[in-house]
Amino acid sequence: MATAGQQTGNWRHRLVLAIAGAVVLAAMVGVRGPDQIASATAGTAGEWLLSGPSLWHPLAPQAAIAQAAYAAAGPRGWQNMHVIVAWLAIVCWLLPLPAKDWRGLTPLIPALLAVVLSLPAAGLSGFGWAVLVLSAWHARTVRGGSARTEVSFAAAAWLAAWLSPGALPLIAATAIENSSRWSRRQIAFAAVLGTALIHLTPHGTSIWRDAWVFFRWSPQASPGFVATIALLFGVAVLALALRRSFSKGQTGKALAPVLLLLAAWCGQSAYLWAAAVWMIPLWAPAKEQLRDIGVNVRWWMATSLLLAAVAMAARESADNLNSWFNLAMERATVEPTLTLAARPPGGRVYINPGGLAMARFAGPLPARDASGETGRLGREPRLWRAQDRQARYDTVWLLGDTADYAPLARHLGESIDWRLAAVDATGLLFVRGRHGEEFPTEPAQQLARGMVGAANRTRFLADSALVCLAAQALPEAGELSRSAAHKSDLSSS
Repeated sequence: MATAGQQTGNWRHRLVLAIAGAVVLAAMVGVRGPDQIASATAGTAGEWLLSGPSLWHPLAPQAAIAQAAYAAAGPRGWQNMHVIVAWLAIVCWLLPLPAKDWRGLTPLIPALLAVVLSLPAAGLSGFGWAVLVLSAWHARTVRGGSARTEVSFAAAAWLAAWLSPGALPLIAATAIENSSRWSRRQIAFAAVLGTALIHLTPHGTSIWRDAWVFFRWSPQASPGFVATIALLFGVAVLALALRRSFSKGQTGKALAPVLLLLAAWCGQSAYLWAAAVWMIPLWAPAKEQLRDIGVNVRWWMATSLLLAAVAMAARESADNLNSWFNLAMERATVEPTLTLAARPPGGRVYINPGGLAMARFAGPLPARDASGETGRLGREPRLWRAQDRQARYDTVWLLGDTADYAPLARHLGESIDWRLAAVDATGLLFVRGRHGEEFPTEPAQQLARGMVGAANRTRFLADSALVCLAAQALPEAGELSRSAAHKSDLSSS
């Protein structure tokens, strides 16, 4: 039975955890809340839907969750989950810390530094989910008491590898971090079983190639000035923790973030976020090392570091205020609306390959000729005309990145046998027929007027103007651009 002192200590520990969690959540909302993730998430969900949807697909786990969040709350559901995923990853490393480590709220310092070092990949992405899965496994097993942790580690590694091939360094770091708690036999068993299971995902044996693509050819943004300062703080603490961990026979605990920092140094800055999260438990051994060399961390020193971490997070949040102003939360900014409504019910439809995922995200695909699904057709009108003579398309639906279809859109916009029927923020629709008068922009402006929030209206009109520009509908692009600027001016006045 717990004594009164133990009950008081438990109550205080829970209160401190609640306060720290609330502070980290507020910081994460300010730093990662305004990330522009809607287009990428819609593409992920659409690609999965194109597969059937198939449960055995590389994108199935995160796409299914994204689809459910979108059905419940639209793009706002994505933004909320984007923040929650990254926040939960940090919480999973804060929860197992012993109560004595929370003196002076010291663990809140590395948690806020992790927020500053976070990137868009930390949230609603395969990599973000993989970090959360391995962090949750750490929270569940770090204090011991769990049987066969090497088996559960292999299962967590399998799921993390499925979520993102870029999780392979994370899996290695997790294994290194736990090596001091495992016997040699357990280490060998976890290594063999984990290596076997990561090849039993939908990625198959190509997971190594996909990991290399993520590692070298999918870079995130480089850290800014504030993030660089936070990184230097972390590296200094890591150096102290390495020495302390080595003397206590727990070197793996400090070597794990070293591996992730090396991965980030090789070109993929997303690993900075993972390294910062893995460094959260190292601040306590770093303080012990300072004490051993004769430097006693006074309360004012810890308070100054905490205030510095809060200031860094506040600075990053303040820099994102403009991004908050431009954050669109309307469904019309991420899925076809006017082009979908204007599409004739029958006939054969050409959809550019880069737009198939977005078209499927909006609903079932229309009848189309699969032989035309080659990327060259959208960029070489001559080849598309040859394909059209065989397939005889009735409708051309161009969606997604304008770079995938701009030459074809310009060609059709200047042709006398195709008419621009509709545009919205995601693309445009041509129907076969005689080139008519100027395209009416009133439907797009009317749809924008019904939206709540200047960011939604401005984003929708500006994207629609860019689409018109790709189709050489210059007067219409000018009208929509002026409307977008007008909405922006009204909101700022």
